[in-house]
Amino acid sequence: MLRIKKTDHPGRQNSQTSVTLHEEIPKMADAESGPLLDGLIASKLFPPLPDPRLIARPAFVSAALKDLPRGRVITIVAPAGSGKSSLMTQLHSAYSEHGVATSWLGLDVEDNDPATFALYFISALQFIEPMFARDELTALGANPVRDYDSLFERLSHRLSALSVPAALFLDDFQHITEPRILRFLNQLTTHLQRNLSLVVASRHRLPLQLAKLLVTGFAIEVAQDDLNFDGAEAELFLKRYHQIELSPTDLDSLLESTEGWPTGVQLAALALRRHKGAAAELIKTFSGRDRDLTRYLVESVIRAQAEPVRQFLLKTSPLRRMCADLCDAATGDQNGREMLDYIGRANLFLIALDRDGQWYRYHHLFAEFLQNEFRKTD
Repeated sequence: MLRIKKTDHPGRQNSQTSVTLHEEIPKMADAESGPLLDGLIASKLFPPLPDPRLIARPAFVSAALKDLPRGRVITIVAPAGSGKSSLMTQLHSAYSEHGVATSWLGLDVEDNDPATFALYFISALQFIEPMFARDELTALGANPVRDYDSLFERLSHRLSALSVPAALFLDDFQHITEPRILRFLNQLTTHLQRNLSLVVASRHRLPLQLAKLLVTGFAIEVAQDDLNFDGAEAELFLKRYHQIELSPTDLDSLLESTEGWPTGVQLAALALRRHKGAAAELIKTFSGRDRDLTRYLVESVIRAQAEPVRQFLLKTSPLRRMCADLCDAATGDQNGREMLDYIGRANLFLIALDRDGQWYRYHHLFAEFLQNEFRKTD
């Protein structure tokens, strides 16, 4: 993994309202290319609006823009609330400012279908080249396609013919598991064109073949540790977003409590704004039982998990350290290794304690939250 020294952290954005494509982006169509397909969700084709309070992260931007127009793959993989989309938005603006044509596609569960993915993928590339794969787009809109491997092969050839430096942004990639889509994207990264960059953000570990690109320096990996706040970032974030200034001791305590997780710092700041006493009193007691933190984790993390995963998380939450055998003993099942592998891939706040993948722990705020939920049911 390429480690980059951190400077500042981006702010977070709220999701945009979905509207149909013909309502939002008629400017993409012109007399030559004709109108785009109706019925697509336009906000999926636009990055979140930049927050004017955004905290710049020039080290990441410099690494992404190095040696333009040489193409590279940048992956941003971290749990919910780590600032992935905010960093993506900053990189999107930086590429545009450096004369690189950009396109954006925010993915959701419906896109894990070759036809839907192809429609949105081609529509996103229209921002780079208005006539990109126009025949394929027209055919998809008129009739279902059966041979998607051939379709994706043609799209690969179209991409290889792009005449300008370009960058394609794929956000929320954790929704994509369909083998035909993954084959296409693996082919795209394996034979990456010199003037095409790919920026991918996901909550889950990416099912893409990037080892060769990492070795040759054509890939950059950004992980949870890279996105966590350090002291200077947390201090600037609290001042800029919440007008809160903490003493060095209180700031250190807050970072220890949240382990630098950006959303943990954000939720602690909201609690501090409501708190009437000394900041140290609240920071000392801030935990996974905080009501805002509980609601965030329930709505953003727990509800998205299948029932066997939820039960495993709850039953293993009292363990300060865990391995597969210890998880089997705690749950009464024999799937500890399988579940730990899944939770690791899904980035559910699981922290490895060794390089061999034997011992783990949960982020302690997440563990406290799970323990509190477990007490309610058992």
